[in-house]
Amino acid sequence: MRKWIAGLVVVLTLCGMNAKAEAVILDFEGLTAASAESLIASNQGYGGFTWDTSGWYLYSDTSYPNPAHSGHYGLVNNHGANPIGLSSASPFDFTGAWVSGWYFNSPQQIKAQGFDAGNSLIAETDWFPLVVSENHFLTANFAGVSRVNFVGGQYYTLDDFTFDENDENPVEENNNVENPVEENNNVIPEPATMALLGSGLLGFVGLRKKRS
Repeated sequence: MRKWIAGLVVVLTLCGMNAKAEAVILDFEGLTAASAESLIASNQGYGGFTWDTSGWYLYSDTSYPNPAHSGHYGLVNNHGANPIGLSSASPFDFTGAWVSGWYFNSPQQIKAQGFDAGNSLIAETDWFPLVVSENHFLTANFAGVSRVNFVGGQYYTLDDFTFDENDENPVEENNNVENPVEENNNVIPEPATMALLGSGLLGFVGLRKKRS
């Protein structure tokens, strides 16, 4: 009995590992800049997305007082564009991102908005307070969006942009980035998948005990 259950655990674990849903984090560490430069100057298509041309700048926290959430690189809304965002040719699930107020001209709050392929607003967060030079996670949990906008204007940072790949991977639509999972080395298995497998296994074991 125990050997049979152990074998079942292995099979379920492998199924969970091969599940399509997995969180991808864009940490911008694969890109470099001496201080700050336009993201689209040479890195348009990063992560499989089309980034707005109105002011996303890659910056290094070795040159500016705003610490990146991870590593040394992040994005700043360098021209105070409102809104500013990114889009994909295929739907994706946006989990959230780490944000902070820039060291000057920072807004007090921002919010994220999600749009479908027809550019209709289908989801948005509440207004999220910003702290200058201090990263906090803006939770969105948007499902099946084709575009994400950040609203609030002025200057703020963005790092560790986290999203879930769908059956139609936005990366496959863009030849500039072949594999963001390998590029960023930040792939997180969805906890819900493993929780579901675990609960199913416990239920099965309970059923076997009753029958015994």
